Order: sequence, then structure tokens, then C-alpha cells
Amino acid sequence: MKPVVKISTIQFRMLVMLYTIGSTIVIAPAAMTVDSKQTAWIPAILGVVCGFVLVKVYIAPGLLFKDKNLIEINEAVFGKYLGKGVSCLFVTSTVITCSRIVYYVGSFLNTHIMMETPLIAIHIIFMLVVVFGCSEQDSD
Repeated sequence: MKPVVKISTIQFRMLVMLYTIGSTIVIAPAAMTVDSKQTAWIPAILGVVCGFVLVKVYIAPGLLFKDKNLIEINEAVFGKYLGKGVSCLFVTSTVITCSRIVYYVGSFLNTHIMMETPLIAIHIIFMLVVVFGCSEQDSD
């Protein structure tokens, strides 16, 4: 059995910040400029501030339940059945959001940089990078 590897608070904070900033650069500018025109910088700054607040909110349960993962924390806080439901909603929303991000990035690259490349090829390459990054690598 392999040992459980946990990320530190700083690593989690960096993951959330980089994911938020990266996805915001691709998704938010068009939507913000349509509504707020020249003052689009104000919602952008507010979004970053709200993101930092959310990082604090996400870290708090981890600090209270140091020996548990997210599923176990949800079960401890919400009860056995409601906790499993909240965990399923969290996993489902994460999968949907991540697939949207991959689509947006691929569409952005296809529209502005790699115009001759089929969109599906860009998506496959991005997903291969994600799978490679998430896969376990032995250090032997």
C-alpha cells in the first residue's frame, strides 16, 4: 500500500490561485467588458479579492480536520447521507467546470493561435497534459 501524500496549505493556496487566475484570464474578460465597458478592471479586482476570501474559507475545514480528506469532512459536518450528497455535488461540479475550462482554452487557442488545427486535437493534447500531470510517477 502506498503512503498517502498530502499537499500543504501553501501548495493548496497556490493551486487555487493559479487555477483562478488562469481561468479568469480566458473566461472573464469578454463577459466583464460587455457589461462594464471601461470599468472592467473593478470587477476583476473584486473577483481576485473574493477568490482570496474563498481560499481562506476552503482552508479552514482542512485545518479543523487535519486527519480527514474532503469526503470525510463533509460526512463529519453534514452527516453520512447528506455529506455523501454534498461530496457528489462537489465532484460533479468540479468535473463540469474543468471540462468547460478545457473547452474554453482549446477554443481560445483555436481561434487566436492555432487556427488550422482541429479543435478536437487541441482538446486531446490538453487532456493528455492534464492526465500526465495527475498520474502518479514512481521516483525509482
